[in-house]
Amino acid sequence: MNRVGYTGCDEAMNPVVQHAEVPWGTPRPDHSTSGFPPVLWSGATGGAIDASKFKELADLMLASYDRLNLEEALLYYWLAQVSFVEIKFILYHAALESLARSAPLNGSGVHVPQAVFDREVRPFLDDLEANHLDDPEWIRLLAKLRNDNQYGGARQLTEFLKALGLEIGKIEDEALDRRNYFAHGKSLHYTPADRNADLTLASQTLVNRAVLSLVGYKGQYVDLTTIGLPERNLNEKLGGLNGDGKL
Repeated sequence: MNRVGYTGCDEAMNPVVQHAEVPWGTPRPDHSTSGFPPVLWSGATGGAIDASKFKELADLMLASYDRLNLEEALLYYWLAQVSFVEIKFILYHAALESLARSAPLNGSGVHVPQAVFDREVRPFLDDLEANHLDDPEWIRLLAKLRNDNQYGGARQLTEFLKALGLEIGKIEDEALDRRNYFAHGKSLHYTPADRNADLTLASQTLVNRAVLSLVGYKGQYVDLTTIGLPERNLNEKLGGLNGDGKL
């Protein structure tokens, strides 16, 4: 049987809730655009908001707002909140890329040391270019090869998150890779709607973890991928639906 789901919109046709479930009533998280804070504001049993925790995070974010260019990252984050599932991947990853640009961390970001590449590869490319100066296609190809020592986008984000001390598991890897399907028109074959929806929650939680880590928050984050929305340490990888590291 096919999996089923729905998207609810407001009067302006903006999506406000997305939900997917498998047959026979297996529970899944609602993919709402509101009510999913990055941290648990109240105690584990609910109740009133912990004002001191709220103020702590607000102060940390305000202190880092300009340094991390949070205005840009949070704009992408907000746009993802009001977009359809397929677009959310691109926007959440744009938020991560913005954070990575604003807070470059130690790490080469290259496959081999750049000095080695310049010594052993670049002269070969220079010779090829000298022999094909009149061929624009060769010039375009060589321009791409000169940049091929740099990590690709998904690898750069993975290394950025690892440099923050965040554990990256299979769910994070799949969420980072899924952005490419929608950004570059790759074939999706048959991807259940609920899996894409769950992976958007993984992407959202990755942004949450990155921001919390960058501003210096020492508490726990809310894992949006796991039923019940448990708290986890910032460095702890996503748990998935049942907390076993799988979706």
